[in-house]
Amino acid sequence: MRRITLLLCWALMLAACRPGAQSGADSASTAETGRCGASELRHLVGQPRDAFDPGAREGPVRILPPNAMRTMDHRPERLNLSVDENQRITRIWCG
Repeated sequence: MRRITLLLCWALMLAACRPGAQSGADSASTAETGRCGASELRHLVGQPRDAFDPGAREGPVRILPPNAMRTMDHRPERLNLSVDENQRITRIWCG
């Protein structure tokens, strides 16, 4: 009886830890393209940082140099750009 109880508890714990299959994929794609308009700027990846004009954007913009510390707050309306050591845009995403 004790084995069955332990086995049942173990199975319930595993089931509770399993994330939904679609929720992770949906949130990842939203974070990449989201409400900030990142998908419209994908053509800038690989371009010099000066190819992007942050003043032309309505919402908040964050430009992250290499090894920059960043906050972990998620803001779907914020546009993020990562640049490398040569000031080339390496990634554009919302968050």
